[in-house]
Amino acid sequence: SDKPYGQSWVVGDVIGCCIDLDCDEISFYRNGVLLGVAFDRVRKMGPGLGYFPAISLSQGERCDLNFGARPFKFPVDGFLPI
Repeated sequence: SDKPYGQSWVVGDVIGCCIDLDCDEISFYRNGVLLGVAFDRVRKMGPGLGYFPAISLSQGERCDLNFGARPFKFPVDGFLPI
């Protein structure tokens, strides 16, 4: 079911996403501050399968994605880049 989550972002915000397969959860961060668990009961993938990040932008919006090729601006303890 749909329910409110997190806060509205503004230009310049850094949004982080962490997947915890020990707890089967996905959480998001805004400028290094945890917004809470967004998804729980995440199914673990079998051999040869994986997770694919995706974003959605409106016309005129742009973003810079970093999957760990550069140091994270707000690293999260206990999580590693893809």
